[in-house]
Amino acid sequence: MAFHATPQKTYVPTVDNCLAIDTVLLRREGMLDEASDHHLSRKWRVGHTMAADLVISTIFTGGIAYPFLHIQGEAFGERVRQTVRLVSKPMRFGGKRWYFLCPSTKRLCCKLILPPTGQHFASVKAFGMAYRSQRDDAVTRAQKSLNRLQRTSSELPQRARRSTREKLMRRIAAKEAFLDRVELRCNWDLALGRRFSLRRASKQ
Repeated sequence: MAFHATPQKTYVPTVDNCLAIDTVLLRREGMLDEASDHHLSRKWRVGHTMAADLVISTIFTGGIAYPFLHIQGEAFGERVRQTVRLVSKPMRFGGKRWYFLCPSTKRLCCKLILPPTGQHFASVKAFGMAYRSQRDDAVTRAQKSLNRLQRTSSELPQRARRSTREKLMRRIAAKEAFLDRVELRCNWDLALGRRFSLRRASKQ
């Protein structure tokens, strides 16, 4: 008699499992002010374990050819020392927006990531990774979206516009209606003795 081993699911990391540095973080920390250089110490933890301890610097002064981001420290047990070019683009109504020049693809991006098995920071496209939410089915995405909308609704200030509240309530009602329809379809499948399918139910 032959025995066949059940195939094991291969662990595939997502963007959510990576260290990430984005222009939103730099802007929030005031690190994109061209008048001077800036330094930021940042630590990442996975559970109770220190995953990374990095010093992130933006360099604008010193007669350099172009501004750059410098990353130095330790990540996932390995030393990290990397320089990434910063590029600015003028915005339509004034000001400028900053981007990273991906070391791998040489294309502009707003986020750099370092996977647990990676050797350097690069763009999401360079690693060909997906976000965890992209692997969720339609029902899971709807549940997560509903939770976010309900949280946003509970945090609205009392003086929020009526139109804002009504728009939010319509979105919540639409998500709830979708989930109710899926539940009804699944219960109907069970009542008929059929194996229910979330994918089929969510498409009807």
